[in-house]
Amino acid sequence: MSADELAQMQNTNRVVQGGGGQTFISTNGIADFKGAAPKDSVYVEFDVPANSLLQGGKDGWFKMIGPDAGKSQQFLLNKQGGEYLPAIKGIEVLDKK
Repeated sequence: MSADELAQMQNTNRVVQGGGGQTFISTNGIADFKGAAPKDSVYVEFDVPANSLLQGGKDGWFKMIGPDAGKSQQFLLNKQGGEYLPAIKGIEVLDKK
């Protein structure tokens, strides 16, 4: 994530909405960060409720959505009892690119 996104998350203790209403995360650890993140990104780890995660496109990838996400994504989130832009706990910066 960018330093600005990190600052917003630290100030609000909530996930920041990404483009198209989606914020993508990986549970595979730092290796995904090294390969996918643009220069000047920070690698952080944090906890969110599992029911607020929707399956992403690859193994270990998930997305959290906001109110700007598509209706089908909103339906899936509501079906599993998750919340938009969930609260985060234990945010920790572990690396920078």
